[in-house]
Amino acid sequence: MKSKILFFITITALCCTETITSIITQHEKRDWTILIYMAADNDLFIFSKRNLQQLLASSYYNTIHIAVCYFHKNSAQNKKVVHYYHIINGTYVLIKEDIDHKATNSGDEQNVIDFCSTVFTQLPADNYALFFWDHGTGPINPIEKRNQLIDNKLTHFNSTIMLHAKNNKKPSHHKSICFDDTHNSCLTEQKLKYALSILCPLLPKKKFDLVGFDTCLMATIEIASLIAPFASYMVASQDLEPGTGWNYAKVLSIFTEEQKISPFHFSCHIVEKFKETYHKKGDYTLSAFDLSHTQTIEYLSKMITKSLIVFLQNDSIFTIQDSRDPDECPHFFGTDYVDLIQFYKNLLKKIRNISKLPLTEEKQRLKYLLQQCIATASDWIIYNKTSNSHEPAHGVSIYFPMQYIHHSYKSNLFANNNAWLTFLYHYKEIFYE
Repeated sequence: MKSKILFFITITALCCTETITSIITQHEKRDWTILIYMAADNDLFIFSKRNLQQLLASSYYNTIHIAVCYFHKNSAQNKKVVHYYHIINGTYVLIKEDIDHKATNSGDEQNVIDFCSTVFTQLPADNYALFFWDHGTGPINPIEKRNQLIDNKLTHFNSTIMLHAKNNKKPSHHKSICFDDTHNSCLTEQKLKYALSILCPLLPKKKFDLVGFDTCLMATIEIASLIAPFASYMVASQDLEPGTGWNYAKVLSIFTEEQKISPFHFSCHIVEKFKETYHKKGDYTLSAFDLSHTQTIEYLSKMITKSLIVFLQNDSIFTIQDSRDPDECPHFFGTDYVDLIQFYKNLLKKIRNISKLPLTEEKQRLKYLLQQCIATASDWIIYNKTSNSHEPAHGVSIYFPMQYIHHSYKSNLFANNNAWLTFLYHYKEIFYE
C-alpha cells in the first residue's frame, strides 16, 4: 500500500547491503511482538516498500519486536518469493527465504501458521499483535466487485501523487483477504479461522492481544464474530482504505517511551493515527473493538433478527427497508454493507413512532433488545474515527444487500449461526416478490 514515487529496487537487493542473513536464535523477551503478514503479490506491491521503510524507521524501539512475512515477486528474476524478516535497529534480518510453490502462497493458511509459530519461538513477548496487509472484501468474496471498487478508488493526496491499484481480472471463487495473484488464491474466513485455531494454543494467553486488518471493509460484525475467540482486540475499517494504508511509523510511535502499552491503548492509538494521517485527504473510517463483548452483541443481534423475521411476516417490511435506506444509514461497498448500530437506532425510532404496528408484545421485546444492543455497542466499539462524509457511522457494518445475496455469503459462519441469512432470504422474498 504505497506511493508510486518510491524505489525501483527489490527488497532482496536492498537487503544485500542492510540485512544480516543468519539463523536466528531466540531474542530477549519484549513487551510486544508485532507480526505483519504482508501479501504483496498483487496490485498493491507498489505500496509495500513504503510500509517496509516505515517499519525500518520504527525498529529502534527496545520494547518491541517487528516481524514481517513478505510475499512478493523478485523483479530481477520474476520469481515468487517469501521472506521472513526481523526488523531491528534499522536492519532487515533475514529469518527465512523460500521459493517453494506452496510456501510462497499468501492464500495458504499453513503459511500463516508457519510464519507466526516461527516468530513465537524466536521473538518472545508479553503481548502479540498480528496485522494482515492487503486487499479485503469483508465477509463476502466477490472478485469482480473487488476489481471495480479498486478502479473507482482514486484518491488524490496532492496535485502530483495519485494512489490507486490497477485492475486485475483473474477469476477466483474465493476472496477475503491477502490475495495472491500468482496462485490465484486468498485467505477465506474458513482458512483464517483454522490458522488462528492452531496458533492460539501456542501463545501464553492462548489468544492474540490484537488482530488488525490493514485492508478494506473488515470492520463488520461477521469478521468480529470470526476473530473474537482468537483475539482480545481488533482494529479494522468499514470503508475502503487508501492504497497507502496504515502509516506504520505513526502506528508504532506509541512505543517511543519505555513503558508498557496495553492492548486497549495500542488499539485506540492505531485508530487515532489513522485519522491523523487521512483527515485532510478524503474518506476514511477505522474502529477498535474490545472483542470480549462480541458474544453479547451476537446474542442480542440474533434475538433482534428473529423478531425482525416475525415482523416481516406481518407487513412491516417498509419499516425495516426505511431503516437501512442509504439516505438514513451509512453504507459501504456500494450499498451492500450498512452501519449496524445506525440501522438499529433507525429501527428503534421508527418502531416507536408507528402506533399501528401489530404484535404489541413483540414490539416491546424488539425495542428492549435494540436498546440493549445499542448500549452494549459503546463498550464493544471502544474507539471509532470517521470522516464527515460517513457520519453517523458507528464503526461496524453488517452485510445487508438491497436485493441480490452474494453466493459466497451463504456459507458465512455468523450469518448461519445467528438467523441473519434466514432473515435476508425472507426479506428478499417479500420485498421483491
